[in-house]
Amino acid sequence: MASEGFKRCRQRASMSLREAAEELEVPPCTLARFEEGREEPDALVVRQMALAYSCTCDELLGIEREE
Repeated sequence: MASEGFKRCRQRASMSLREAAEELEVPPCTLARFEEGREEPDALVVRQMALAYSCTCDELLGIEREE
């Protein structure tokens, strides 16, 4: 589930929910809803998350590539 990736990547970046929300310019309650799977971010927010958390969009969304 993508919501698990949102939280995992944020925590790996050592950011609190409040810090990440401030960086992404969204309310903390909105970011919490993304991480709980109650709401889905649009593509622009996913891109901003990837940049803020220093990870890929695939990591955020839980997409694994087969080699």
